[in-house]
Amino acid sequence: MAFSNICFSLPTALLVLLASTMPAFGFYVGRVMHSYRRKANRLQNCAGCVPATVMQVALEEKTWREGWIVKAEWVDETTQQSYIFSSGPQEFRPKQRIGDNVLVLIESNNPVRYMVEL
Repeated sequence: MAFSNICFSLPTALLVLLASTMPAFGFYVGRVMHSYRRKANRLQNCAGCVPATVMQVALEEKTWREGWIVKAEWVDETTQQSYIFSSGPQEFRPKQRIGDNVLVLIESNNPVRYMVEL
């Protein structure tokens, strides 16, 4: 069999390219989902669940993970310190509006670690 007899059509070449990149894409998606589940499980095991008031709903376009961001504020009644929480980027506009309450899961000893429930 001569080398000149072997040729790929364009659809075959695209299928080969697609098949070769799918494992890498699947690995990336799996890592992202695992990281999110691990964070959610860790935060749900903590005792801190606070109601925060939505201050802003905006379309974030500055990063590669663009999407809708919800920013909410909670005031700790014991220390009177205000905390602002930002949700992760959402593909679609959230149903929450300014003034609505959202639940925020926080670590009681470290409010910097949190997850906004939308």
